[in-house]
Amino acid sequence: MPRTSRAAVGGLVYHVLNRGNGRLPIFRKPGDFLAFLELMADAKERAEVEIFGFCLMSNHDSTERSPKSGILWRGLGGNGTWPPISPG
Repeated sequence: MPRTSRAAVGGLVYHVLNRGNGRLPIFRKPGDFLAFLELMADAKERAEVEIFGFCLMSNHDSTERSPKSGILWRGLGGNGTWPPISPG
């Protein structure tokens, strides 16, 4: 179950970590990493977030982000979540 959205102040830098349930892999094949980067680039434009750095590991992703408007991230679904990258 995801946590509730946290308040974010525009212009500050935040470290954001997303981890798979039970630390299970969220990227199951090499193409999943590229698909995630494409989703992140699209969501970055929609949410007006500057990304300073990121790290993608098989079971989590980590980014340093700075929202322009105070909305830290909405993903592509509009609810703070990412769609599944590959079927379980």
